[in-house]
Amino acid sequence: MCANHHALAHSGEIDRKALVDYKRRLKLNEPKETLKETVQREGIEVIPENPIVSGVLYIGQKYLNWRYGKPNTSIKREIATIFIAMCLCFVPLFYGIWVLKAQATPTWWYISTAFLILGTVLLIALAVVFERRCRNCNGYFGIRRVASKEVDREIVKTQQDTRITPIYRNTYECVYCGNTYTKNERGETENITVEDE
Repeated sequence: MCANHHALAHSGEIDRKALVDYKRRLKLNEPKETLKETVQREGIEVIPENPIVSGVLYIGQKYLNWRYGKPNTSIKREIATIFIAMCLCFVPLFYGIWVLKAQATPTWWYISTAFLILGTVLLIALAVVFERRCRNCNGYFGIRRVASKEVDREIVKTQQDTRITPIYRNTYECVYCGNTYTKNERGETENITVEDE
């Protein structure tokens, strides 16, 4: 408050209710803290992204730029193609198990294993596509993890070992529209045997 209104408040000409209301309106008009300021204030560390996730996001962004020239286009046709290809990759394995059974040759099993690996890669790619789709602008391949902080640890003790699973508060940001969101996710579980302790 300025000096004049401060004096009026002290003299009682401006009542306490009006002061509280004024303070509330000031808080509503405060500029929101940027993500960079939040990271600096809380000292959040950024954990390196999974290389598979980074690869899928990179390839997806390159594809969108090459095919459509814009980031937030609908790619339902491509997603359907990947889904059908993934399903077809599992067909040789199921065919060998249910139809050929013991008559399948080692070559057939090698081919089935190769298709199984390819199908698993496509399944992971589909999971990344749906997980990293912006809910605000519907942009694909644009959600990047920008901050991560360990907020808790889940400890499970058994007679043989102790399992420690860190829980991180990860902050994600859309590179297209700037929308950010935060969610808690589990990290990799660490096993500590009784001898190590």
